[in-house]
Amino acid sequence: MFGSLGFHLYGLFVGLGILVGFWVAARFARKFEIRNSKFEISPDDVWGSLWWVVIPGVVFARIYHVLDLWDFYQYHLLLIPALWTGGMGIFGAIIGGVLGMWMYCFWMCSEELRALDRNMLDRNLTPVGRAEVGRFARLLSMVATNIRGRLRGLPGHWPGRSSLRSEASSPRAKFFLCARQRFLVFLDLVAFGLPIGQAVGRWGNFFNQELYGKPTALPWGLAIPLEKRLSGFEQYTHFQPLFLYESLWSLLMLGLLYLVLRKRGPGIKPGSYFAGYLVLYGMGRFFLEELRISPWMISGINVAQAMGILFIVSGGVILYSYTVK
Repeated sequence: MFGSLGFHLYGLFVGLGILVGFWVAARFARKFEIRNSKFEISPDDVWGSLWWVVIPGVVFARIYHVLDLWDFYQYHLLLIPALWTGGMGIFGAIIGGVLGMWMYCFWMCSEELRALDRNMLDRNLTPVGRAEVGRFARLLSMVATNIRGRLRGLPGHWPGRSSLRSEASSPRAKFFLCARQRFLVFLDLVAFGLPIGQAVGRWGNFFNQELYGKPTALPWGLAIPLEKRLSGFEQYTHFQPLFLYESLWSLLMLGLLYLVLRKRGPGIKPGSYFAGYLVLYGMGRFFLEELRISPWMISGINVAQAMGILFIVSGGVILYSYTVK
């Protein structure tokens, strides 16, 4: 129906979805705070993470798609990097994007650590990084000593609680606390930006005439041209518009999370909104897979449904752990 124009519109809507998602996340950045913490996320921080998130997200999304259709790509290796032809798995995009975001938070805090080092050098104090090297060397020496002692049958010796408390307040511990806290708040921003990005980006599948489900006689069934129909379904003309269902479900997820934000505010524990996203998207994807033609199966297991269950369980565990603490 759209011909080669569909390929260009696919990329346009995917790119538009990414930009809209980041714009929404940046808007919500002003609403979030971390209790009892000096670590803050600004809209500039959100936009600064763009390439850190998008590049690994796209790479992992393509890898997921290629593995899904490996029976085809193993004979067409040159098409693997051809992103303009369509084909990216959202589960891979989420995993890659989250990994990229963690690296970005790690980099942000390491830059602050270097700035602190420079400031301490200017004041003729011991740099944080140099002090941490000394602590790490002492820790390795202590571990080696205990291993040798255990091999000889001697009791081990570890620092007491007071020493552990001092280490917990060390610059190294503060560095990892910084990365962890910022990462959790970024994930909450993802929970609001990603659904709207998915809702927009899924329309690229419409223009590419892909991501449709089983044949249907429903009035909103999607008409698919003969050359785009999957093998064995050439006699059917209308199919379930899975892209539309997921787009609408994404908007519903955003609405539900926003209602929670309005009711509970940003003061709930960091990571809670992202955990809610995992549960909601996992549920929606699990049921939508029932309508899909020829899903990716491994040993009789629907991979996307398995990923959906993993998302539900992961989000549920996070939310439960927050409620019992």
